[in-house]
Amino acid sequence: RKAAKKSESWLGTKKCAKTRWRIRPKTLEATIITIIIVAAERIELLGPLTNFFNIVNPVYLNYNRPAMPITKTAKRALRVSGRKAAVNTTTRTKLEIALRKAKKTKTVKAISKAFSAIDRAAKKRLIHKNKAARIKSQLLL
Repeated sequence: RKAAKKSESWLGTKKCAKTRWRIRPKTLEATIITIIIVAAERIELLGPLTNFFNIVNPVYLNYNRPAMPITKTAKRALRVSGRKAAVNTTTRTKLEIALRKAKKTKTVKAISKAFSAIDRAAKKRLIHKNKAARIKSQLLL
């Protein structure tokens, strides 16, 4: 009896990263309506013989967007993940720029900066340490 009640209480919620999130039916319905409206407008513009996947913009199909957190820990996890994502993107772009410059110019200064960026990304576990070693060895060739 208790197990059935417990499972019923979890209806309408989704467990994500050890925190509870609620996906609201009205939000889902609004996104579906938006998709249908966009598809209808594009069919008018492009003609009836177009593929559905070419009509619908993939931005509207992104269901991985952050939902509204319910609990206090879920709210904290959302804030922390946002901060970490910002740091990760800056580190990753710095790494990509340094690698591009090092491959293009092949100077000692550019390669040393690339090595530094690679080590920093591996330390923060943005890339695996074996991948970091592989990139370094490829730069030296």
